Amino acid sequence: MIADWLEKHQLTCSVKSHLGIECPGCGTQRSLIALFRGDIIASIQYHPGVILFLITLIIVGLQIKFNFRNGGTVAMWAFISTVTVTMVNYALKMAHVY
Repeated sequence: MIADWLEKHQLTCSVKSHLGIECPGCGTQRSLIALFRGDIIASIQYHPGVILFLITLIIVGLQIKFNFRNGGTVAMWAFISTVTVTMVNYALKMAHVY
């Protein structure tokens, strides 16, 4: 199963190992593993931007393949939403809100 392989081969965050603080992407690997195992709640808890990122990739892929009239705008807003959720999550994490 892909989740088991990913769990055994997780990468170390270079920002966290060198600076001792988490980066905005910390939790992404754990989030993907939880998502592959079907645990959506745990995936969101590890990193809420991962699901939005995957949706954004799908939107961009569909836009590239089919060139929808407003697809570029939809892809742009999906990207903005993903970045916003990721940065708000990071700010809350750094402020030790949760």
